[in-house]
Amino acid sequence: MTYIGHLHTDQLLAELKEIWQQIPNLENYDNVIDLRFHRGNASWHTVKEIGDQWDHHFGGKGPKRRTAFLSDQKSFNILIKAIRAVLPNQVFNVFTDREKAVAWIERQRHTE
Repeated sequence: MTYIGHLHTDQLLAELKEIWQQIPNLENYDNVIDLRFHRGNASWHTVKEIGDQWDHHFGGKGPKRRTAFLSDQKSFNILIKAIRAVLPNQVFNVFTDREKAVAWIERQRHTE
């Protein structure tokens, strides 16, 4: 999915839930969420809500998967670092390009 302009958290969550429902064996996949064209504030609430909806999708406790966010906003990078500190069960990172995000996911898989 690609949005250019302002995207409300509710819109993002609705789209993610729809995508998740269409993917067989979703629990086997990691995520790359591209927010580079998003011009709103991707806040603590947005990231936490994605995690909560992930758990809800799997009936209460979602599988521990890796999520790489793509963002050009330095403040979002700081936000993700803070979230990692308080939610150690979530594996999040932020990148500015897709290739680096996918490479990080691959490295993480090999360290399990």
